[in-house]
Amino acid sequence: TSSMMNELIKQIGSTHLYSTPYHHQTNGQVERYNSTVDSKIAALSNLRKTDWDDQLPFVTFNYNTSIHSSTKQIPFEMMYGRTPILPIDYQEDNVTISYDDAHIKKLN
Repeated sequence: TSSMMNELIKQIGSTHLYSTPYHHQTNGQVERYNSTVDSKIAALSNLRKTDWDDQLPFVTFNYNTSIHSSTKQIPFEMMYGRTPILPIDYQEDNVTISYDDAHIKKLN
């Protein structure tokens, strides 16, 4: 499999960087991504964390359609060259928002 991986890396014109095992700081960008994904999955998962894999598509979509502080761009747009279609884009334009004054007073 390593020869297959080396060939793939060669064909896509990438460079394979190696890091020291058990020294995750070497892969700072990857570890930052993993930390972000981990915290988002933790926030969405059930108490036992048995449904984390169900949350993964939502978390990755959220990550890839958000502006990143390092690039100031949306990864989806960089990859596909277009703006992503979000669920809110399907919502009708005539949505109204109502406020319950009694509820707002309770919150204050």
